[in-house]
Amino acid sequence: MHLIEQSISPQFAQTLLQKCDVVVGMRLHSLILAINTGTPVIALPYDPKVASLMKEAGVEEYSCQSISPQPEELTKLIDRAIKNRADLKKKLQTFASQKKVLALENVNLAINTLNQSQRTPITFAQDFAFQTLLQLEKVDEEQEQAQVKNEATIQRIHQLEAQSAQLAEIQSSKFWKLAKLYYRIAQDSPLKFLYQFLTVVRYEGFISALKKSYQGVVKRLQFKQKTTFKVSYVDESSIDATQVLQQVIRNLNDRKLKGIFVVTSAFPFDEFYNQRVINLAKFLSAENWGVIFVAWRWSKDEKMLGIGQEVYKNIFQIPVDMFLENQIEMSGVVAEKKYFVIQFPHPEFFYQCIKFGKI
Repeated sequence: MHLIEQSISPQFAQTLLQKCDVVVGMRLHSLILAINTGTPVIALPYDPKVASLMKEAGVEEYSCQSISPQPEELTKLIDRAIKNRADLKKKLQTFASQKKVLALENVNLAINTLNQSQRTPITFAQDFAFQTLLQLEKVDEEQEQAQVKNEATIQRIHQLEAQSAQLAEIQSSKFWKLAKLYYRIAQDSPLKFLYQFLTVVRYEGFISALKKSYQGVVKRLQFKQKTTFKVSYVDESSIDATQVLQQVIRNLNDRKLKGIFVVTSAFPFDEFYNQRVINLAKFLSAENWGVIFVAWRWSKDEKMLGIGQEVYKNIFQIPVDMFLENQIEMSGVVAEKKYFVIQFPHPEFFYQCIKFGKI
């Protein structure tokens, strides 16, 4: 609640009333200002003119029986006004528009009583008032539409807050904590090997579990013996993108590979990052496929590690802009089997590929 101690203009008062959900007024002018904004009103009959105004507006049921109503009566009227806000606002806006038209008619009557010499400037004022009225009605309509959108947005925010509260409640529950502990043990701790072994025993038998465990140990030992590829940043201002691609293609063509995969990724290659596209590239490498790893970046100014370098066995990384701007160089790949795997459907890929006759 705010107490306004100083005098304010009618325009400022109308702006304040427009922000209210419900206006409870006892003086005629306060009700008129509220009605002009279309704000739902509850009237206290301070004088007969107040009751007459409410009746003329067709909302006399929102007028109290006395100037000092019981709290129950006033609360009931406020609840009804809020519940029927849309219908009540429409009635008040219609009534306000009618009053504006009536005001213009009164201006016309006043003009007709003046002589011709005095009429010219007032006629101009009449036209100005009419145009202003049309603009005000348009503003009122736009404000109503904005209010509807605002209420829908507020409702959506409440829904999101409720969903957020539900998620917070789930994450703070004992079941969630137990589930996190279970998956941490089953996937991240050394006990995961025992868990995997028991799972295979359950579905395939003890002998099959022993075989798969042995194969897993062999693969892990082989993985530790792999060469670690050292990559670095390069100064792109001093390199030629065409030469970089040609060097990558020569390296791939010189090797006895099953074929070439062009794999697009939203992330630069990181051997130890558990991401689907990176895992796919590592799998293809293990199966003796060459991989051109096309990594996304937002601009050419963004630095990327390992441009044109072998970031993993048989995997060469280039940024997406270099790939798109040098499509013609891709024709230098001599492998019979060439595949293109796209993970982010950027339209520029299709335009460039169509332009160079790739699809």
